[in-house]
Amino acid sequence: MLESWKQMAEAHEAEMLKQHMELSNHAAEQYRNRLENVSNSWMVATVTTLDKHARDVMANIGTEAETNIRETCSQVFESLLNLGHGGFARQNSLITALTELWFFSALLAYFAVRTVHGVERVWRWLQNATAKKIVGPQSAAQSTPAPAETVADPGRRYFFRAATAAAGAAPFLGAMYGFAAERLNYQVRRVEIPLPNLPSALDGMQIVQISDIHLSSYMSRTQVRRAVDMANELGADLAVVTGDLITGSGDSIADCIDEIRHLHAPLGIWGCNGNHEIYARAEDEAAYLYAQAGMKLLRQENAQITFKGAPFNLIGVDYQRERTPRGQRQQTLARLQPLVRRDMINILLSHNPNTFNRAAELGVELSSPVIPTADRYRSKSSTIA
Repeated sequence: MLESWKQMAEAHEAEMLKQHMELSNHAAEQYRNRLENVSNSWMVATVTTLDKHARDVMANIGTEAETNIRETCSQVFESLLNLGHGGFARQNSLITALTELWFFSALLAYFAVRTVHGVERVWRWLQNATAKKIVGPQSAAQSTPAPAETVADPGRRYFFRAATAAAGAAPFLGAMYGFAAERLNYQVRRVEIPLPNLPSALDGMQIVQISDIHLSSYMSRTQVRRAVDMANELGADLAVVTGDLITGSGDSIADCIDEIRHLHAPLGIWGCNGNHEIYARAEDEAAYLYAQAGMKLLRQENAQITFKGAPFNLIGVDYQRERTPRGQRQQTLARLQPLVRRDMINILLSHNPNTFNRAAELGVELSSPVIPTADRYRSKSSTIA
Protein backbone atom coordinates (compact mmCIF):
# COMPACT_ATOMS: atom_id res chain seq x y z
CA MET A 1 0.00 0.00 0.00
CA LEU A 2 2.78 2.31 0.93
CA GLU A 3 4.49 1.42 -2.26
CA SER A 4 1.39 2.32 -4.26
CA TRP A 5 1.14 5.75 -2.56
CA LYS A 6 4.81 6.35 -3.25
CA GLN A 7 4.36 5.54 -6.96
CA MET A 8 1.29 7.79 -7.14
CA ALA A 9 3.23 10.66 -5.50
CA GLU A 10 6.11 10.26 -7.92
CA ALA A 11 3.72 10.17 -10.87
CA HIS A 12 1.95 13.32 -9.59
CA GLU A 13 5.28 15.05 -9.04
CA ALA A 14 6.37 14.09 -12.54
CA GLU A 15 3.10 15.40 -13.94
CA MET A 16 3.47 18.64 -12.00
CA LEU A 17 7.08 18.98 -13.16
CA LYS A 18 6.01 18.34 -16.72
CA GLN A 19 3.33 21.00 -16.50
CA HIS A 20 5.79 23.38 -14.89
CA MET A 21 8.29 22.71 -17.65
CA GLU A 22 5.60 23.26 -20.30
CA LEU A 23 4.63 26.53 -18.63
CA SER A 24 8.28 27.56 -18.47
CA ASN A 25 8.80 26.61 -22.07
CA HIS A 26 5.68 28.58 -23.04
CA ALA A 27 6.85 31.60 -21.02
CA ALA A 28 10.28 31.29 -22.48
CA GLU A 29 8.80 31.04 -25.96
CA GLN A 30 6.69 34.14 -25.34
CA TYR A 31 9.74 35.95 -24.04
CA ARG A 32 11.77 34.87 -27.04
CA ASN A 33 8.96 35.98 -29.37
CA ARG A 34 8.77 39.35 -27.65
CA LEU A 35 12.54 39.69 -27.80
CA GLU A 36 12.51 38.68 -31.44
CA ASN A 37 9.76 41.20 -32.17
CA VAL A 38 11.72 43.91 -30.45
CA SER A 39 14.85 42.84 -32.27
CA ASN A 40 13.02 42.77 -35.56
CA SER A 41 11.58 46.23 -34.90
CA TRP A 42 15.05 47.54 -34.07
CA MET A 43 16.47 45.84 -37.13
CA VAL A 44 13.70 47.23 -39.32
CA ALA A 45 14.27 50.71 -37.93
CA THR A 46 18.00 50.29 -38.34
CA VAL A 47 17.67 48.97 -41.88
CA THR A 48 15.20 51.75 -42.74
CA THR A 49 17.60 54.36 -41.41
CA LEU A 50 20.51 52.80 -43.23
CA ASP A 51 18.43 52.50 -46.40
CA LYS A 52 17.47 56.18 -46.22
CA HIS A 53 21.08 57.13 -45.60
CA ALA A 54 22.18 54.87 -48.41
CA ARG A 55 19.65 56.43 -50.76
CA ASP A 56 20.93 59.90 -49.85
CA VAL A 57 24.50 58.80 -50.35
CA MET A 58 23.65 57.18 -53.68
CA ALA A 59 21.76 60.27 -54.73
CA ASN A 60 24.76 62.42 -53.90
CA ILE A 61 27.05 60.01 -55.64
CA GLY A 62 24.72 60.10 -58.66
CA THR A 63 24.66 63.89 -58.68
CA GLU A 64 28.42 64.10 -58.32
CA ALA A 65 28.90 61.48 -61.00
CA GLU A 66 26.55 63.34 -63.32
CA THR A 67 28.38 66.59 -62.63
CA ASN A 68 31.74 64.92 -63.20
CA ILE A 69 30.50 63.41 -66.45
CA ARG A 70 29.23 66.79 -67.64
CA GLU A 71 32.47 68.51 -66.66
CA THR A 72 34.51 65.80 -68.35
CA CYS A 73 32.45 66.02 -71.53
CA SER A 74 32.72 69.79 -71.47
CA GLN A 75 36.50 69.59 -71.02
CA VAL A 76 36.80 67.06 -73.83
CA PHE A 77 34.62 69.22 -76.08
CA GLU A 78 36.64 72.33 -75.28
CA SER A 79 39.86 70.40 -75.87
CA LEU A 80 38.60 69.34 -79.28
CA LEU A 81 37.64 72.91 -80.10
CA ASN A 82 40.97 74.26 -78.95
CA LEU A 83 43.36 71.86 -80.61
CA GLY A 84 46.09 74.47 -80.95
CA HIS A 85 45.46 76.56 -84.01
CA GLY A 86 44.85 73.56 -86.25
CA GLY A 87 42.39 73.11 -89.02
CA PHE A 88 39.92 71.15 -86.91
CA ALA A 89 39.14 74.13 -84.66
CA ARG A 90 38.68 76.40 -87.64
CA GLN A 91 36.52 73.81 -89.39
CA ASN A 92 34.41 73.31 -86.27
CA SER A 93 34.01 77.08 -85.87
CA LEU A 94 32.80 77.36 -89.45
CA ILE A 95 30.38 74.47 -88.98
CA THR A 96 29.04 76.06 -85.81
CA ALA A 97 28.53 79.41 -87.55
CA LEU A 98 26.76 77.85 -90.51
CA THR A 99 24.57 75.73 -88.21
CA GLU A 100 23.53 78.80 -86.21
CA LEU A 101 22.84 80.71 -89.41
CA TRP A 102 20.70 77.87 -90.73
CA PHE A 103 18.75 77.55 -87.48
CA PHE A 104 17.92 81.23 -87.09
CA SER A 105 17.21 81.61 -90.79
CA ALA A 106 14.83 78.66 -90.63
CA LEU A 107 13.15 80.14 -87.58
CA LEU A 108 12.69 83.51 -89.28
CA ALA A 109 11.50 81.79 -92.45
CA TYR A 110 8.90 79.84 -90.49
CA PHE A 111 7.47 82.96 -88.89
CA ALA A 112 7.56 84.80 -92.21
CA VAL A 113 5.63 82.00 -93.96
CA ARG A 114 3.13 81.81 -91.11
CA THR A 115 2.63 85.57 -91.38
CA VAL A 116 1.89 85.28 -95.10
CA HIS A 117 -0.58 82.46 -94.41
CA GLY A 118 -2.24 84.59 -91.76
CA VAL A 119 -2.60 87.49 -94.20
CA GLU A 120 -4.12 85.08 -96.74
CA ARG A 121 -6.66 83.83 -94.20
CA VAL A 122 -7.63 87.40 -93.32
CA TRP A 123 -7.98 88.15 -97.02
CA ARG A 124 -10.26 85.16 -97.53
CA TRP A 125 -12.36 86.11 -94.52
CA LEU A 126 -12.80 89.66 -95.77
CA GLN A 127 -13.64 88.39 -99.26
CA ASN A 128 -16.25 85.95 -97.92
CA ALA A 129 -17.73 88.58 -95.64
CA THR A 130 -18.02 91.01 -98.55
CA ALA A 131 -19.61 88.31 -100.75
CA LYS A 132 -22.20 87.51 -98.07
CA LYS A 133 -23.15 91.15 -97.78
CA ILE A 134 -23.65 91.39 -101.55
CA VAL A 135 -25.55 88.09 -101.88
CA GLY A 136 -27.71 88.69 -98.80
CA PRO A 137 -30.08 91.36 -100.20
CA GLN A 138 -30.36 89.55 -103.53
CA SER A 139 -31.27 86.21 -101.97
CA ALA A 140 -33.88 87.90 -99.77
CA ALA A 141 -35.75 89.06 -102.87
CA GLN A 142 -35.86 85.55 -104.39
CA SER A 143 -38.31 82.85 -103.27
CA THR A 144 -35.71 80.06 -103.58
CA PRO A 145 -32.28 81.51 -102.83
CA ALA A 146 -29.35 79.76 -104.51
CA PRO A 147 -26.14 79.20 -102.60
CA ALA A 148 -23.35 81.63 -103.41
CA GLU A 149 -20.56 80.15 -105.45
CA THR A 150 -17.04 81.28 -104.68
CA VAL A 151 -14.86 81.46 -107.76
CA ALA A 152 -11.15 80.95 -107.17
CA ASP A 153 -8.98 83.89 -108.10
CA PRO A 154 -5.86 82.62 -109.92
CA GLY A 155 -4.13 85.96 -109.52
CA ARG A 156 -4.59 85.96 -105.76
CA ARG A 157 -3.44 82.35 -105.55
CA TYR A 158 -0.29 83.11 -107.52
CA PHE A 159 0.42 86.19 -105.43
CA PHE A 160 0.25 84.36 -102.09
CA ARG A 161 2.27 81.43 -103.40
CA ALA A 162 4.97 83.80 -104.59
CA ALA A 163 4.82 85.71 -101.30
CA THR A 164 5.19 82.46 -99.33
CA ALA A 165 8.20 81.39 -101.38
CA ALA A 166 9.81 84.83 -101.00
CA ALA A 167 9.13 84.90 -97.24
CA GLY A 168 10.71 81.47 -96.82
CA ALA A 169 13.77 82.25 -98.93
CA ALA A 170 14.49 85.82 -97.79
CA PRO A 171 15.95 84.97 -94.34
CA PHE A 172 18.33 82.40 -95.85
CA LEU A 173 19.44 84.73 -98.64
CA GLY A 174 19.87 87.65 -96.23
CA ALA A 175 21.84 85.56 -93.73
CA MET A 176 24.14 84.11 -96.36
CA TYR A 177 24.73 87.52 -97.94
CA GLY A 178 25.55 89.02 -94.56
CA PHE A 179 27.84 86.14 -93.64
CA ALA A 180 29.65 85.99 -96.96
CA ALA A 181 29.84 89.68 -97.89
CA GLU A 182 28.81 92.33 -95.35
CA ARG A 183 30.39 90.57 -92.37
CA LEU A 184 33.89 91.35 -93.63
CA ASN A 185 33.14 94.58 -95.44
CA TYR A 186 35.17 96.85 -93.17
CA GLN A 187 35.01 100.57 -93.84
CA VAL A 188 36.63 103.60 -92.27
CA ARG A 189 34.45 106.64 -91.70
CA ARG A 190 36.07 109.97 -91.05
CA VAL A 191 34.01 112.46 -89.07
CA GLU A 192 34.98 115.99 -88.05
CA ILE A 193 33.33 117.02 -84.80
CA PRO A 194 33.11 120.76 -84.03
CA LEU A 195 33.07 121.64 -80.32
CA PRO A 196 32.48 125.11 -78.89
CA ASN A 197 35.04 126.58 -76.49
CA LEU A 198 37.61 123.98 -77.49
CA PRO A 199 41.18 124.80 -76.38
CA SER A 200 43.37 125.48 -79.39
CA ALA A 201 45.80 122.73 -78.36
CA LEU A 202 43.04 120.11 -78.71
CA ASP A 203 42.04 121.34 -82.16
CA GLY A 204 42.81 118.55 -84.63
CA MET A 205 43.21 115.75 -82.08
CA GLN A 206 42.27 112.45 -83.73
CA ILE A 207 40.40 109.61 -82.05
CA VAL A 208 40.02 106.16 -83.57
CA GLN A 209 37.17 103.98 -82.36
CA ILE A 210 36.40 100.29 -82.81
CA SER A 211 33.12 98.92 -81.52
CA ASP A 212 31.07 95.72 -81.48
CA ILE A 213 33.81 93.31 -82.47
CA HIS A 214 31.85 90.23 -81.29
CA LEU A 215 34.68 87.72 -81.49
CA SER A 216 32.88 84.40 -82.05
CA SER A 217 32.39 81.72 -84.65
CA TYR A 218 31.33 84.54 -87.01
CA MET A 219 34.36 86.74 -86.31
CA SER A 220 37.80 85.16 -86.10
CA ARG A 221 40.96 86.58 -84.55
CA THR A 222 42.38 87.04 -88.03
CA GLN A 223 39.53 89.36 -88.97
CA VAL A 224 39.88 91.29 -85.71
CA ARG A 225 43.57 91.72 -86.46
CA ARG A 226 42.67 93.13 -89.88
CA ALA A 227 40.41 95.73 -88.26
CA VAL A 228 43.17 96.64 -85.80
CA ASP A 229 45.64 97.08 -88.67
CA MET A 230 43.20 99.35 -90.49
CA ALA A 231 42.80 101.44 -87.34
CA ASN A 232 46.56 101.72 -86.87
CA GLU A 233 46.97 102.99 -90.42
CA LEU A 234 44.95 106.08 -89.45
CA GLY A 235 47.64 107.27 -87.03
CA ALA A 236 45.17 108.54 -84.42
CA ASP A 237 46.21 110.19 -81.15
CA LEU A 238 43.73 108.28 -78.97
CA ALA A 239 42.26 104.77 -79.46
CA VAL A 240 38.96 103.71 -77.87
CA VAL A 241 37.11 100.38 -77.95
CA THR A 242 33.50 100.82 -76.91
CA GLY A 243 32.33 97.38 -75.89
CA ASP A 244 30.92 94.08 -77.13
CA LEU A 245 34.25 92.36 -77.57
CA ILE A 246 32.47 88.98 -77.58
CA THR A 247 28.98 87.65 -78.21
CA GLY A 248 28.45 85.06 -75.47
CA SER A 249 30.02 83.38 -72.46
CA GLY A 250 31.51 80.68 -74.66
CA ASP A 251 33.65 83.16 -76.60
CA SER A 252 37.19 83.97 -75.53
CA ILE A 253 37.42 87.57 -74.36
CA ALA A 254 41.13 86.98 -73.70
CA ASP A 255 41.73 86.28 -77.39
CA CYS A 256 39.93 89.47 -78.40
CA ILE A 257 41.86 91.64 -75.95
CA ASP A 258 45.06 89.98 -77.10
CA GLU A 259 44.30 91.35 -80.57
CA ILE A 260 43.16 94.88 -79.68
CA ARG A 261 46.23 95.37 -77.51
CA HIS A 262 48.10 95.83 -80.79
CA LEU A 263 46.35 99.15 -81.36
CA HIS A 264 48.82 102.05 -81.39
CA ALA A 265 48.01 105.53 -80.08
CA PRO A 266 50.23 108.01 -78.20
CA LEU A 267 47.50 108.75 -75.65
CA GLY A 268 46.80 105.09 -74.99
CA ILE A 269 44.04 102.55 -75.56
CA TRP A 270 40.88 103.01 -73.54
CA GLY A 271 37.57 101.18 -73.45
CA CYS A 272 34.24 100.51 -71.81
CA ASN A 273 32.02 97.45 -71.38
CA GLY A 274 29.12 96.70 -73.70
CA ASN A 275 25.94 94.77 -73.06
CA HIS A 276 27.43 91.46 -74.22
CA GLU A 277 30.18 91.65 -71.60
CA ILE A 278 27.39 92.06 -69.06
CA TYR A 279 25.39 89.16 -70.50
CA ALA A 280 28.48 86.92 -70.46
CA ARG A 281 29.41 88.14 -66.94
CA ALA A 282 32.85 88.98 -68.25
CA GLU A 283 33.03 92.65 -67.28
CA ASP A 284 35.46 92.06 -64.39
CA GLU A 285 37.60 89.74 -66.48
CA ALA A 286 37.69 92.35 -69.24
CA ALA A 287 38.95 95.01 -66.83
CA TYR A 288 41.65 92.67 -65.53
CA LEU A 289 42.82 91.64 -69.00
CA TYR A 290 42.85 95.27 -70.14
CA ALA A 291 45.16 96.14 -67.26
CA GLN A 292 47.39 93.15 -67.94
CA ALA A 293 47.74 94.29 -71.56
CA GLY A 294 48.69 97.85 -70.59
CA MET A 295 45.30 99.32 -71.50
CA LYS A 296 42.55 100.80 -69.35
CA LEU A 297 38.87 99.84 -69.16
CA LEU A 298 36.94 102.71 -67.60
CA ARG A 299 34.09 101.48 -65.41
CA GLN A 300 32.24 104.37 -63.84
CA GLU A 301 35.49 106.27 -63.59
CA ASN A 302 37.43 109.00 -65.35
CA ALA A 303 41.00 109.88 -66.26
CA GLN A 304 42.63 113.23 -67.05
CA ILE A 305 44.70 113.09 -70.23
CA THR A 306 46.92 115.85 -71.60
CA PHE A 307 47.39 116.50 -75.31
CA LYS A 308 49.87 119.18 -76.37
CA GLY A 309 49.67 120.74 -72.94
CA ALA A 310 45.84 120.90 -72.80
CA PRO A 311 43.99 118.49 -70.47
CA PHE A 312 40.69 116.77 -71.18
CA ASN A 313 38.56 114.44 -69.06
CA LEU A 314 37.91 110.94 -70.43
CA ILE A 315 34.98 109.16 -68.74
CA GLY A 316 33.89 105.54 -69.19
CA VAL A 317 30.80 103.67 -68.01
CA ASP A 318 29.50 100.13 -68.32
CA TYR A 319 26.48 99.42 -70.50
CA GLN A 320 23.56 101.44 -69.17
CA ARG A 321 20.27 99.60 -68.61
CA GLU A 322 17.08 101.59 -69.04
CA ARG A 323 15.08 99.18 -66.89
CA THR A 324 15.66 97.31 -63.65
CA PRO A 325 15.46 93.48 -63.52
CA ARG A 326 11.82 93.95 -62.39
CA GLY A 327 11.03 95.96 -65.50
CA GLN A 328 10.86 99.36 -63.82
CA ARG A 329 12.26 102.27 -65.77
CA GLN A 330 15.43 103.84 -64.36
CA GLN A 331 17.58 106.85 -65.15
CA THR A 332 20.72 106.15 -67.18
CA LEU A 333 24.06 107.67 -66.15
CA ALA A 334 22.76 108.06 -62.61
CA ARG A 335 26.29 108.26 -61.13
CA LEU A 336 27.96 110.26 -63.87
CA GLN A 337 27.62 113.76 -62.40
CA PRO A 338 30.60 113.53 -59.95
CA LEU A 339 32.88 112.45 -62.82
CA VAL A 340 32.16 115.49 -65.01
CA ARG A 341 34.76 118.27 -64.88
CA ARG A 342 33.73 121.90 -65.37
CA ASP A 343 37.25 123.14 -66.04
CA MET A 344 38.03 121.01 -69.11
CA ILE A 345 36.47 119.20 -72.06
CA ASN A 346 34.66 115.95 -71.16
CA ILE A 347 34.57 112.92 -73.46
CA LEU A 348 32.30 110.00 -72.53
CA LEU A 349 32.83 106.37 -73.57
CA SER A 350 29.45 104.64 -73.48
CA HIS A 351 28.31 101.65 -75.49
CA ASN A 352 24.67 102.61 -75.93
CA PRO A 353 23.86 105.82 -77.85
CA ASN A 354 20.60 106.36 -75.96
CA THR A 355 22.63 107.87 -73.11
CA PHE A 356 24.10 110.71 -75.15
CA ASN A 357 21.29 113.22 -74.64
CA ARG A 358 21.42 112.64 -70.90
CA ALA A 359 25.21 113.03 -70.97
CA ALA A 360 24.86 116.39 -72.70
CA GLU A 361 22.45 117.50 -69.97
CA LEU A 362 25.09 116.60 -67.37
CA GLY A 363 27.74 118.73 -69.09
CA VAL A 364 29.54 116.20 -71.33
CA GLU A 365 30.72 117.90 -74.52
CA LEU A 366 31.39 114.73 -76.55
CA SER A 367 30.02 111.23 -76.12
CA SER A 368 32.36 108.63 -77.58
CA PRO A 369 32.36 109.32 -81.32
CA VAL A 370 29.85 106.57 -81.74
CA ILE A 371 29.26 104.50 -84.81
CA PRO A 372 25.59 104.62 -85.90
CA THR A 373 23.73 101.33 -85.69
CA ALA A 374 23.91 100.65 -89.45
CA ASP A 375 27.67 101.16 -89.43
CA ARG A 376 28.68 98.94 -86.55
CA TYR A 377 31.56 96.48 -86.82
CA ARG A 378 33.57 99.19 -88.57
CA SER A 379 36.39 101.45 -87.59
CA LYS A 380 35.86 105.17 -87.30
CA SER A 381 38.24 108.08 -87.18
CA SER A 382 37.08 111.31 -85.62
CA THR A 383 38.84 114.66 -85.60
CA ILE A 384 37.93 117.21 -82.95
CA ALA A 385 37.79 120.72 -84.34
